[in-house]
Amino acid sequence: MADLGSSIADLLSSVLTDWSKFAKFLLLLVCVCAMIFCLVYVTLNNLPKETQEIKFGSAGSILFSRATKNGEEYVVVISPQGWQETAISVDQGDKVKVEASGKVQIDLAGLNAALAARRDADERILQEEVTAGRWEQEKNTFLPEEHYSPEDREKIKPRWP
Repeated sequence: MADLGSSIADLLSSVLTDWSKFAKFLLLLVCVCAMIFCLVYVTLNNLPKETQEIKFGSAGSILFSRATKNGEEYVVVISPQGWQETAISVDQGDKVKVEASGKVQIDLAGLNAALAARRDADERILQEEVTAGRWEQEKNTFLPEEHYSPEDREKIKPRWP
């Protein structure tokens, strides 16, 4: 039994220098991971299966749909237009189904360049609002993307090879 006054470093040193303790520690770690995996698996399999649907399109669009008494309701969200009201409420116990397909290729250099361009545009637009004296009245609801020029929108678009 380890001394209650031992530090974490002492405990780690004890476990890492004794192979039998290390093996028991690994076995305990594997068992805990297996129990967590089983818990997540059982929880996800017991979730409600379907009543809502979300589809992601190729041009950055998202289609929300749901069945109602009068048929189907649809909402299309097109990025990069910020947050959009969908008017679809999800209550506790509602079933939600999310489907996605396609390919993702991440070009970190292109993504970093797009983020830098967006940061520059946001800072320029914010400075314009401050200089014009509108910032104090707009600061709680201000969305820089509403003020992007066509050139800004083109620069902040990631370039995928």
